[in-house]
Amino acid sequence: MRKMRTSILLFFIILLLAMPAFYSPAVNIQVKNELSVPPFHSETLVQLWSQSIFRTMNPHLLTAIFVIILSGGGWLAHKAFGKRKNDMEWLLDEEEQRFLDLYRQSQILLSSLMELQVKADQGLIDSVEFAQIKASCIEKLVNMNLELKQLVT
Repeated sequence: MRKMRTSILLFFIILLLAMPAFYSPAVNIQVKNELSVPPFHSETLVQLWSQSIFRTMNPHLLTAIFVIILSGGGWLAHKAFGKRKNDMEWLLDEEEQRFLDLYRQSQILLSSLMELQVKADQGLIDSVEFAQIKASCIEKLVNMNLELKQLVT
């Protein structure tokens, strides 16, 4: 954290020292009380700029400075407050992993039972075959649920 504060402070010191280099009095937009509008800029934008406190500064360089400051601030905020992989990583022990595996398998079995029921309703599966598959799936589900209850208690 100390390195980050030092780098932030150094960044702003360099930025403040470099600011006078960006001032260019030659970019004064007013010529004989008339505004000369560069291409791709509207008159209202140029008028607003000529009336602002930044009128002696090159507007494109000021925009670049703002973009750099905002992107640097975003990067620093991400580094400081972003989720860190090492902090948020949760290592599961054997029991928790077994519980998750059993739960996922039970959900897969339930979805396959639903698909099996749909196929039986459509007549794609013989009733004898349907009964055998359903009985084996239910037996597996019961065993999984018993094991899940043992893991929970």
